Amino acid sequence: MAKPLIGILSRIFTEYDKDINCIERCFVSMDYIRAIENSGGSPIIIPLLKDEESLKKLLKDIDGLLVPGGIDVNPLRYNEEPFEKIGFISDDIDDFDIKAIRWTYELRKPILGICRGLQVINVAFGGSLYQDLSLKSGYRINHWQKAKKDTPTHSIDIKTGTRMFNLLGSSAIVNSYHHQAIKDLAEGFIASSLSMDGIIESIEKVNDGYVLAVQWHPEMMFNSHENMRKIFIDFIEECQKQNKGEIS
Repeated sequence: MAKPLIGILSRIFTEYDKDINCIERCFVSMDYIRAIENSGGSPIIIPLLKDEESLKKLLKDIDGLLVPGGIDVNPLRYNEEPFEKIGFISDDIDDFDIKAIRWTYELRKPILGICRGLQVINVAFGGSLYQDLSLKSGYRINHWQKAKKDTPTHSIDIKTGTRMFNLLGSSAIVNSYHHQAIKDLAEGFIASSLSMDGIIESIEKVNDGYVLAVQWHPEMMFNSHENMRKIFIDFIEECQKQNKGEIS
């Protein structure tokens, strides 16, 4: 049986060189690639394309989409002016991510979002974000850890009856690298887990296709924490159904 083909949206790294001046490089962290590969999928990097037909062609060819972490989402995308603590933004990356998410969803193909991936999925479906966690009432947990990337540093409570509950149980301890978070949850989604200070840590589409996203980085924990592998295995299994034509 052919392995499902998983598209991973690329990110852009700008390198400044004294001789060549400025070079933009397309990249994806190897942690994402290895997590997909070791869960039974065939990863492929989708470059940041501006030509819509080219992007649509690639999205039709894949069996599932992974939306990785990255920079902040432009707050104008959810009708807010920028707060002083907003980080680096890129309209090119926002356009790319949001189009890819919406078109993949229209194709009824599974989507997995991680960190920024969760945030931009929420925005793509009409939700909003806290531009910085300092704007969230009751925020008190360190969500940008000072520890090795695979170290779990804070706990989450998981809602009974959700897909995340089926994967991880009633609670888990996760790593954390973010300064933004979901404020208004997009219509049609549920918050399937929360941190102790009320930050939404995972979301999933309700009875309408496979869209699952987490605020932490399970790809960084893949090798050292067996429970985090379940997230990728579940995603790949859904993509395998797409590959076999079992998803309408």
